[in-house]
Amino acid sequence: VAIVTGGGTGIGLATASELAWLGAKVAIGSRKQENIDEGVRTLEALGAAAALAGGARVKRPRRAPPDR
Repeated sequence: VAIVTGGGTGIGLATASELAWLGAKVAIGSRKQENIDEGVRTLEALGAAAALAGGARVKRPRRAPPDR
């Protein structure tokens, strides 16, 4: 299984496509659902055994409280 972040477009999608072509089961992630949907369609068109996808919501991390 290969997990590719940014796998919906560009270099990430190219990497996911190559891994799928080599026989890996591929999971892709992206911040935008439309990129994920397009990536899944691309991988399925290549005959990927399984194209899993998930969106990620990226937020600025909260500051840790000071040590006491």
